[in-house]
Amino acid sequence: MDVPLIMDVPLTMDVPTEPNTKTPQILSSILSQSSLCYSEDTKFLIRDHLLSLLTNYPTLKPGTNTMIYKISLGAFNIVQADSTIPMTYKAVTYHTPIVISLLESYPRHPPLVYLNPPPYLKIKLHHPYVSSSSLVIVPYLQNWIYPTSNLVDLALDLSLTFGREPPLFSNPNPNPNPTRGCIIM
Repeated sequence: MDVPLIMDVPLTMDVPTEPNTKTPQILSSILSQSSLCYSEDTKFLIRDHLLSLLTNYPTLKPGTNTMIYKISLGAFNIVQADSTIPMTYKAVTYHTPIVISLLESYPRHPPLVYLNPPPYLKIKLHHPYVSSSSLVIVPYLQNWIYPTSNLVDLALDLSLTFGREPPLFSNPNPNPNPTRGCIIM
């Protein structure tokens, strides 16, 4: 029997609730990398957007990643924020592990958002907002409008959406009677 378990980290357990005072310096350091795929004007805007996001959601951490495209566009170094966002399900606050990736077309186009569940969690089959490959497809992303759409509102939308429809499940008793490869007759 599947039991909903969004993340086994209640809000009260060692989860940052205050913004990191070094976040502006960390963002400046990340965005000063010449290998990133953004123009200088876009980097300034990304810094503002991420600073707002990380101030409102201090559990998220900024970083970089290389996005490799299947079609011959090559690889791009991008900025992302990952860790968890809070969501409330049945009056309990949990944290849902996500990765928000800002592609080279950001902010004119929405970021990519993926769930990043630990091995003991699985994505709910046929979830209305999360594909089996963990890609998040919420209406806020589908209706992204530059310049009014932003990362803070996206995170809030994800939090509310996942609170209504938890995307991750855990099987608390995956195999109560393991046979360890034996044949039982």
